Amino acid sequence: MLLSSGQGGPFQINDYSKRLESGFGLVNFVLLQQRLGYSVADQDSNAQTARRGPNTLEDKYFGPMAAAYFHYNDLLRVEALAATSYYPAASDPTWSTKLANIENFTLGDAAYVAATGVNDTGTFILYPRQVRNYLDQLYRIPTVVVPARPNVLRFSVPTLRSVFVATFSKLGIAQGTSWRAITGAEAGGAFDAALAATSVAPTGKLFVDQLADRTALFDLLDGALNHLQATLGVPLSSTAQVNLALGETGAGGADGGVTCPTSLPVYPSGRGTYVSGTIVRGSDGHAYQCLPGVAAWCNSTAEAAYAPGTGTATTSAWVLVNCP
Repeated sequence: MLLSSGQGGPFQINDYSKRLESGFGLVNFVLLQQRLGYSVADQDSNAQTARRGPNTLEDKYFGPMAAAYFHYNDLLRVEALAATSYYPAASDPTWSTKLANIENFTLGDAAYVAATGVNDTGTFILYPRQVRNYLDQLYRIPTVVVPARPNVLRFSVPTLRSVFVATFSKLGIAQGTSWRAITGAEAGGAFDAALAATSVAPTGKLFVDQLADRTALFDLLDGALNHLQATLGVPLSSTAQVNLALGETGAGGADGGVTCPTSLPVYPSGRGTYVSGTIVRGSDGHAYQCLPGVAAWCNSTAEAAYAPGTGTATTSAWVLVNCP
């Protein structure tokens, strides 16, 4: 149900398929564009809104990044609205007080609506306080609702590196008028450069409930993003008003490019012999390349999950490439 028409997956980014007041929708962000599986034209015609949500929104590496960019777009939307004459801050002298009360856990629902000016009495009024409450629990910060609990959440640095590389290997950048995947070497190199500039041990652990460790964690990730952006030579916030082509030098195989064979086996022909880098023709007519390290999934007989292009977990095993 979370990927039904109009639904935005487990992160409930239900307006993912629309342009917001910022002028952008999710598919306009170059980093995400080719993994979403629909076009700018589909967005602007509302065709995608009528369809089932893309499976990538459920992918454990891609989905959170899609949600992060959705909320970044929300900030751009606020900036766009702030420039208008009807934005509340321009005419409401109590605006700052209302914003301060968004996280006020002491208020009941009716009092919260009155204090914040939120024109809703349903679940929407709960969301800001829920998010703050979840973060406070992770950080072991006591609140009126939930006293401090002995939560201990720690991240090992090797695991952080692994997730950083796996996440950015799902994303891509513009290369001329084409789109290419970010390589594992690019993502890993950026993380390593950021780590080297800190006092964090390469095999250490960072405890989220401890302020010093939490600060070091965010500084490390911020540094890795800055190094990656510098390596790629383009902003990670880049947008495009049209779909970029999956060119031969930017299709997104393990090395950022792909060499197409003379003829492609039509999946599942040859199944059982696929290796990382194998390219096949899916039932939708497109070409797909088996991702690094997951040949077992590419060879799986569980077609409902791993069939290229149509399986529910296709993006965990295959990447769309541009082969004739």
